[in-house]
Amino acid sequence: MTTDQQIDLAIDKTHLRTSKKIHPHVLKKHPDVSMEKLEKVNKTRPKDEYPHKKENYYYPIFSNHPYTFQIDLLEQSHDRDADNYPAFFVIIINVNTKYAYAIPIEDKKQNTIYNVIKDFCENHRVISFICDEEGAFQSNKVLDWLTEHKISMKLITEKRHSALSVIDKFIRTLRDMNTPTVHSQRQSNDPKYRDFTVHRMNKLLKIYNKTVHDSHGYTPKAMEKDIKLEKKFIIRKLYQLNRRRKITDFELQPNMFVRYILPKDPKKKHRFKVSPEAYKISHKEGNAYVIMAADGTTKTVSRWRLFPLGYNLPAKMKFANTFGTNTGTVSRIISYDRNKRTYDVEFVMPDGTTYNDTIHERNLRGTTPQVKSPLEKQFFAENN
Repeated sequence: MTTDQQIDLAIDKTHLRTSKKIHPHVLKKHPDVSMEKLEKVNKTRPKDEYPHKKENYYYPIFSNHPYTFQIDLLEQSHDRDADNYPAFFVIIINVNTKYAYAIPIEDKKQNTIYNVIKDFCENHRVISFICDEEGAFQSNKVLDWLTEHKISMKLITEKRHSALSVIDKFIRTLRDMNTPTVHSQRQSNDPKYRDFTVHRMNKLLKIYNKTVHDSHGYTPKAMEKDIKLEKKFIIRKLYQLNRRRKITDFELQPNMFVRYILPKDPKKKHRFKVSPEAYKISHKEGNAYVIMAADGTTKTVSRWRLFPLGYNLPAKMKFANTFGTNTGTVSRIISYDRNKRTYDVEFVMPDGTTYNDTIHERNLRGTTPQVKSPLEKQFFAENN
């Protein structure tokens, strides 16, 4: 084995990028290697062609078909004048055109949300909704109506709000637009600026929908009216995504070991920016990856947060034990209650012990609450 190959192997074992960080580790086995020699070898390594900049691993946020909307609730403060300020606004925005709507409501009960969604779909063409895990959006009544009218609902789980960046950014923009000027006599915490009246919200929506959006170079109103502009935008985003996929490790495979960038909590002191232990990729869910600890507990993580380590666990790394309390995994369905939409299921714990429990059908379906899981399909096939 040549010296260059030995250095290359030593660099491989560190899983680091910069030569200054790598050099002390290489010196332990190769004390004669200079920094200049190491840098020369390090520059020729294929992985340095695409350094792990998280921007390179972002999925462009768009829908590959028109008429896709993100939906969320904007909650107002409680110390407000009920005659002027609604308790909530249902915010709906077209993922591609960025055309936005805001519907005032006084509560977020199931029937209220159902009526809003039903009315919106009857007056606008909708193919799919994307939302967080807000209970009212995924109620049986809402999902049944959407399924009946061939409209899909996708849930973004585990606070992966980068996937909801279109609607999150729009709500931030609304709040930025609703701030005092230098000539204002009131502070920013005044209800006039903290909350939105229906009149104020409609005024801001009108301004926003007529303003050129950076993502596509048109006003949302123009994009909404011309389907050709939206299709042109979709083609451009698909081309951009294909270029991203040319990065050698953009797509990861099941059973690969990874580390992931830890979420930030401003209230806590962080010892690590990246998980000190390794996890194994279980499968892909949409554009995100489900990573698994040794006891079978999982977490859904965006691609940009993952650092691949290969199919073999590096010698210096430990396979993480758990993501938290392990309640076991569902091994089989025992029975189904059609009225309550619940399953009696069997759970298996990591030590092999089992127990029975009752869960709602949505708990088996993850991000697609309208689509039966493989376990459900198997159960109904066997009990038809």
